[in-house]
Amino acid sequence: MSDTLEERVAHLERRVAALEAAQHSRPGASLKKGTERPQSPREFLLSKNGAKGNNDLGAVAGYYIEMILGKDGFDLDDLNQFYSDAKEPRPKAYRDVAYQNVKRGVFRPLGKTVQSRTAHNRWALTNTGIALVESNFAESK
Repeated sequence: MSDTLEERVAHLERRVAALEAAQHSRPGASLKKGTERPQSPREFLLSKNGAKGNNDLGAVAGYYIEMILGKDGFDLDDLNQFYSDAKEPRPKAYRDVAYQNVKRGVFRPLGKTVQSRTAHNRWALTNTGIALVESNFAESK
């Protein structure tokens, strides 16, 4: 009976090792060092405490969408989803946030610009925007 018990324990140990290996090799979004899940929008926003004002908040949202979630660009729906997930109130003039960031050189338009309230334009971060968020808005002060 001890042979079957030893065989059973060895079999279970192999199964556990395989499960642990599969868990650690799971593909995912960009992960913070030492964690097994991506940062939530709220955690990411709190880590960027240098962001002041709606335009900086929009830059943080764009960075999260592109770098953490891995999307190629974002539109107003994506920005609104970030505000909702981060439990932040949407800016009153939220449509202007993207256009102000384009003026600042933080966002760049993707594709053809649409002049419609129902169709959404898309934007992407510029290198300036990426550096600004990664430096925790040190250049904007």
